[in-house]
Amino acid sequence: MKSLVFITGAIIVTLLSSLPVSAMHHGENITPYGAYCNRISQYGMHHGMLTNDQIKEALNHYYGEKQLDYEIIDWQGRFVKALIKDGGTVVDTIIIDRHSGRIRSIN
Repeated sequence: MKSLVFITGAIIVTLLSSLPVSAMHHGENITPYGAYCNRISQYGMHHGMLTNDQIKEALNHYYGEKQLDYEIIDWQGRFVKALIKDGGTVVDTIIIDRHSGRIRSIN
């Protein structure tokens, strides 16, 4: 009986560990790990601190192409946190690194 419980638990853990880790929307990857907007950084590398206007430009460009909206909820420190929305529905929560320009899903 103990071995059956162990095997069942191992199967469940294996199945759960194979789930995707990035946010998905209608089968489309919204924010892949390590994404960046090529308007403000090259390959996710930027020299200096990104301004608020550059952050807005990046979000408009990157998510505008995907026909999604955003709402910035935290401007403090090195990271900017934003909600990504499709209509009024939140489909992802992201952070942007002000130093590198990298965009990451934190869902």
